[in-house]
Amino acid sequence: MPTNLSSLKNIFSIPYNVHFELIHIRDAVTALINATKKDKAVGKILLVGGGKKLCVQYKEFVNDLFFLSGYKLPENNKFSSEPYLTECFDTKESQDILKYQNHSYKDFLLEMK
Repeated sequence: MPTNLSSLKNIFSIPYNVHFELIHIRDAVTALINATKKDKAVGKILLVGGGKKLCVQYKEFVNDLFFLSGYKLPENNKFSSEPYLTECFDTKESQDILKYQNHSYKDFLLEMK
């Protein structure tokens, strides 16, 4: 994720109050690697995401991102009020099979810093 906010052109197209699920890059890689090794993954379409530890409100994510980047926080009214398809997912099945959710939101922020 870039920290140069001028490159984040669509940051304001997502409503400020929606839930937003991240996935740590290492967890995504672990899921992909484990999918090649687990018989239970064969023939399945699994929803892969960060899980409950990486499900935050978009406003929390944006505030943290702006803070870490040293930018002034945007006003709530700068964000879209149009519906946006983002939510936290049920990743229980993928986690049970792939054992990949190892990082938290705090881990994500520490690495962004």
